[in-house]
Amino acid sequence: MGPAHHGTEPAVTASGRLDAEHPGVVSHRSAARLHDLGGGHLASVVRDAVTTNLVDTDALITVLGRYAHKYGTARGDGSSLLDRLLTETGIPESTLALSRRLAAGTNSH
Repeated sequence: MGPAHHGTEPAVTASGRLDAEHPGVVSHRSAARLHDLGGGHLASVVRDAVTTNLVDTDALITVLGRYAHKYGTARGDGSSLLDRLLTETGIPESTLALSRRLAAGTNSH
């Protein structure tokens, strides 16, 4: 069987898969595992959104809270999930250094 039969060929549409001799249908979670897009991928996306100021942190915490229990933190605890995801991926040292500099009030040239 080729990759399209295993659901790993992104160019094949759902109707194309159903027309195949051996159609394969997987859940979103299984597809994410197949493409290695687990919690690590989510952690990277969250880190990038937070460190580039593309998301309101309070809104993100609210959304993460809805799924926190699926990632090993308490149900509704988006703040702990955010902390865990950021710890998992790490924050670039340059971002941490800038944060320390701004917090110290030494952002002059």
